[in-house]
Amino acid sequence: MPGPKNDLGRAISLTADAVGEPGSRRFRLLVEAQQGGACLWLEKEQLFQLAVAIQQLLSTMDAPPTDEPTSLPAQSSDAFHEFQVGRLMISEDVRGPILNLLAKNQEDADSPEATVGTLVDIGQLKALSEQALVVCAAGRPRCPLCGTPMGPEGHQCVRTNGYHKEMADDLPR
Repeated sequence: MPGPKNDLGRAISLTADAVGEPGSRRFRLLVEAQQGGACLWLEKEQLFQLAVAIQQLLSTMDAPPTDEPTSLPAQSSDAFHEFQVGRLMISEDVRGPILNLLAKNQEDADSPEATVGTLVDIGQLKALSEQALVVCAAGRPRCPLCGTPMGPEGHQCVRTNGYHKEMADDLPR
């Protein structure tokens, strides 16, 4: 994938969060960078896979992740982009332990270039990965028998099927 249409420069902050009630949440990455910002809407599975991919990438890199925040100048542009992500990529940059996070708008499937890109350091990626895993795990609890998300109204587990009454009695309702 060639360079992005909109280069946001170095990321100042990069956070993952969810909006809404469990069961109908929407997930997003919020990027504040030197040359603008972005709200990147994702599916829960995309956010989870991004966190896993970051952890796998960091485990194979030579440079140890730093916990020290990088001091950067404040944002110098009001450019803001918001869209549903179709594709995310992390690519190595030639500037040491800096990586390029690229996001492609779902509506631009035919375009060969990413919609936005920002440069992130290893410490920012590590923090994003940890935060994304917490956000993904904060939803509805899962049934211990079938793995289906349980709502506040209870759960009729298909695995109990009336044959394991003692197990069904232990499930949260």
